[in-house]
Amino acid sequence: MTPKTGQSVKLFLRYGIEVEGLVKEWTEEQIVLQTENGYSTIYNPSEDLIMTQIVGKPNVIVIETPNEPEQPIKSSVIDNLPPQPHIDEVPEEATPEQKKVELEREFLDVKENMPSANSLRLEKLAKLRLMLKEADAQIIRKELRNPVIGGKQTAYGEQVAIFRRAK
Repeated sequence: MTPKTGQSVKLFLRYGIEVEGLVKEWTEEQIVLQTENGYSTIYNPSEDLIMTQIVGKPNVIVIETPNEPEQPIKSSVIDNLPPQPHIDEVPEEATPEQKKVELEREFLDVKENMPSANSLRLEKLAKLRLMLKEADAQIIRKELRNPVIGGKQTAYGEQVAIFRRAK
């Protein structure tokens, strides 16, 4: 059986040499394969070729185009969604830890309850992720500015005095 052009084959040649690639040309005089490194040509296949293995089907890319354009989400589907909390509902006087907890809850609600085909969902999730990162940064800034040593909050001058006494 002779492989056809475009089929993926593995050739076993004399002296233990193996060549794998796509068939570009297959005649009695020569075999041309497209390999990962370029092209390989076997000039005397009747003497050098021991075995041929057809690895798979021809590499054909099939692109399917949908017959119908995507339908927008019907308003009845959007109307039946549970009410989503708004990002701005977190009070400004809340601590960064409280803000983070509220943002995490809202992130999980949006992730679980909104339909995945909704582009608004992706925008909301991206915005919430950015806000979560900012809340983490605020928590870290707060801890760096007002560290707690030994169970009580200390000012910078007190920290220096504590460390000088420790020497």
